[in-house]
Parts: sequence; structure tokens; C-alpha cells
Amino acid sequence: MAQEQAPSLVPTNTEPEFSQKVAVADMGSGTFRLVIYGVTPEGDLQKIFTDKSQCALGEGVAKTGEISAASIACVMDNLKSFQETARAHDIDTLHVFATEAVRRASNKDAFLEAVQEKHGIAVDVI
Repeated sequence: MAQEQAPSLVPTNTEPEFSQKVAVADMGSGTFRLVIYGVTPEGDLQKIFTDKSQCALGEGVAKTGEISAASIACVMDNLKSFQETARAHDIDTLHVFATEAVRRASNKDAFLEAVQEKHGIAVDVI
């Protein structure tokens, strides 16, 4: 007669419970980075995903004073991917900000309007 095995005491789902998930996208001078954090019920942050792309926003600004067409295309493509990733992770908030390269660019207003129009995101320039 076969002996019945006791149920395993190891939990099958080892991912912690999060009270919310927050995604932050940083348009830096060199890289465009997405980081997703889980917020535990105690209020601690836990990084659960990260991705980045080399969009080189600052390169065109340093040469011509404008964000280059290639950098804009890179941001637009990656922002679409970042939004899809955020949805797949069931995030509660996506915050997108840009730093010095966008702040200094002579075409920043047109760039920010294009992001808003295409992706529905208002970028905070810090």
C-alpha cells in the first residue's frame, strides 16, 4: 500500500504582496530608463523590474541645441514599450520625467507636446 505524502509547506507564490506598484521613467541625457517598484503594505519599496535604452537626448542638444530626430524616435518607440511593460506589471502609477537635455533643448516644447499627443503622458521636466 502506497503511503500518502504530506502537503508541501513551501508556498507556491513567493512574490510579496504589494499595496501598489509604481513605474518611473527617466529621460536622461544618455539613457531612457524604466524602473518598476512594488510598495509593500509596510511602505517599503522593492525594485521588481528595470529596463533601459540608449536614446542619447543630450548628444543632439550639445551639437545643435535641439533634440535630434533619431533621439525623438528612440524615446517614442521606447515609451510605447515602457507603457506596455507597465500595463503587463499592473502598475498603479507611471511617472515620466526628463532632465537637463530636455530642459535645455530649444525644441523641448514641441517634443513634450508630441509625447503628450502620441502617448497621453505629461512629462515633468526637472
